[in-house]
Amino acid sequence: MLKVIHRMGTKSLIAHLYDQKLSRIELYKEEFTDKENKWVSEDCEAKYDKMMEIREKIIDDGEILDETIIYAEVLGPDFSNEENDD
Repeated sequence: MLKVIHRMGTKSLIAHLYDQKLSRIELYKEEFTDKENKWVSEDCEAKYDKMMEIREKIIDDGEILDETIIYAEVLGPDFSNEENDD
């Protein structure tokens, strides 16, 4: 079920990643903030903050960074942006 409506328009999220050279986590922020960089919901902001916290820990620990894994860990393995493309 759609919980939050993204604001990325009709262009696919993959196209946004490619065009803007954004990381998966940066794209999430683009997707759920408005033109003034305000979050569309507190839940979206909290999830972004959690992703960034995990990302920083991985970097600090000197581990290999894979933002797709972080994204799935925070949002759940079944989360798909295609659900929000309508």
